[in-house]
Amino acid sequence: MYAGEIVEEAPTSEIFADPKHPYTQGLLSSIPSAAGDRKHLYTIPGRVPDPRALPPACLFAPRCPYAISRCWKEHPELEAADGHLLRCWNPQPFTALQAIEPATSD
Repeated sequence: MYAGEIVEEAPTSEIFADPKHPYTQGLLSSIPSAAGDRKHLYTIPGRVPDPRALPPACLFAPRCPYAISRCWKEHPELEAADGHLLRCWNPQPFTALQAIEPATSD
């Protein structure tokens, strides 16, 4: 759920194995690993929108690394996509987000 609406729904094992929505991907990338295989945790940029002034289109677009022009113009409905229910105009494979290196503050 993001800003009060479901953005992705699937069996738990599917969500962890292959998240489709950029917000779900961001959340999973923010989980620390006991193996210590990452130097930095991913941080979803920006802030959650004010519920009194929600964006007119995709609620996650201002924070999404994959936002395209349609994301800023139309509100996506929750639709079936690859075995998930998904609210996204431009889903990308989880590996795309995993490849994004966070900025360092060194």
